[in-house]
Amino acid sequence: IQALANPKALEQFKNLEEFRFSGYLDEDDKEMNIFPEMKKLKTLEINLNFPFKTGKASKFKNFEKSSNLEKVILSIGYCVKRDGSRWTSSSVDFSKFSLLEKLNYLELNSIEQDKIKNLNNLKALKTLKIINPFMITEDMGPYDGIVDKPLNHQDFEFLKSSQVLEKLEIYFPRFG
Repeated sequence: IQALANPKALEQFKNLEEFRFSGYLDEDDKEMNIFPEMKKLKTLEINLNFPFKTGKASKFKNFEKSSNLEKVILSIGYCVKRDGSRWTSSSVDFSKFSLLEKLNYLELNSIEQDKIKNLNNLKALKTLKIINPFMITEDMGPYDGIVDKPLNHQDFEFLKSSQVLEKLEIYFPRFG
């Protein structure tokens, strides 16, 4: 647990091929959202719960530095506070995922729906699962008043570059 709470600590495991994490991060660490470079890492699974202290959202990045990733499962996005009083949504920087040339399995749970279209040029992708993409609705009472438009076919244009795709599962929001 301390390894992801402090990304620098994870770097000591140079031969790590599989890493799975579920829980809370150390919000006092200003680099908690920057994943370290892990050259031998093949499987990465991260399931983040609501920020424990501040409730502030973060943007998670640097996954592309682990260039041997083949399987990625990310549950980073919509979360409800422990007391159920409010929601938040962290995001993932997908802009450089195309650098993951060996990535053949990608599962995204509760990610912000407007980030889906940034999954460009995933040429080795054989399996893609998008489960409950997060959409801000008027009923949620967004602080800034911005409400998301429903997903449409243009949000999935990136699939054209995934020529070897064999399995596609999309579960539109089913809860709430």
